[in-house]
Amino acid sequence: MKIKTLSSVLAALALSLGSAFSATDGWSTDFEASVKLAEAEKKDLLVEFTGSDWCQPCMMLDKEILSQEAFREGTKERFVKVQLDFPRAKNLQTPEVRKRNVELRTAYRISGYPTIMLCDSAGLPYAVTGYQPGGPEK
Repeated sequence: MKIKTLSSVLAALALSLGSAFSATDGWSTDFEASVKLAEAEKKDLLVEFTGSDWCQPCMMLDKEILSQEAFREGTKERFVKVQLDFPRAKNLQTPEVRKRNVELRTAYRISGYPTIMLCDSAGLPYAVTGYQPGGPEK
């Protein structure tokens, strides 16, 4: 009975968070929803701070690593992936999303792009890196 109830709760959570997880390749754009999902699924967070429409290293990171099948397969069981974008084209985000992303950038003291941060399910970081060439295997 408990397993059926847990499955129902997780299914309802997934449905309620569906719009937050509409980014490509399983990336969410909603940090708060991602934290809730990570806690429910007992996963860590993989957070990307990016400038998708202007940052060349961000674009290289996406092309060489984040969009590769080896990366997607290697992260899906352990991480909830969150992309916090800082595009120059203001029409790519709502003012609310821009404001929330800036607040998170400030809270996590992000100083450059791209920044990849690994966090526990509560959002506490334990590793930070940026773009490193060499593909997803490296």
